[in-house]
Amino acid sequence: MYLFLAFLTCAVWQDIRTRELKATLLAGFGAAGAVFCLAQGREPAEIFWSVLTGIAILILSRLSGGGIGKGDGWFFLVAGLFLNPLENVLLFLSGLFLSGIFCLVLLTVFFLKGRQIKGLRIPFLPFLIPAGLWFLLT
Repeated sequence: MYLFLAFLTCAVWQDIRTRELKATLLAGFGAAGAVFCLAQGREPAEIFWSVLTGIAILILSRLSGGGIGKGDGWFFLVAGLFLNPLENVLLFLSGLFLSGIFCLVLLTVFFLKGRQIKGLRIPFLPFLIPAGLWFLLT
């Protein structure tokens, strides 16, 4: 689980700084995740269901014309190598919930100040930190 937390931390840092994830980060942790799967003796079907969250996000990214970042999809695909299917879905949903609350507060503040929010892009991965820490501590 510490390896997953390292991946999450590096991905969040890159997402905040550059708004994208480097292929080398994804490939490196993807390879480590594959070794992790082999070491744990995970079944191919379980691995498929775990990475399905990432695959679904990548499809939605394509259908939305980039409204959802491809990097987020690749992140969840690699995360599926470290997490079981339920954990990966819960990680996504917790990030969605927390980012939704943040965006609602941000929208309210901008509205009250009479400012436009159009075009503002918020990185998604930082909202995964609370759930990632929760997985580590439980």
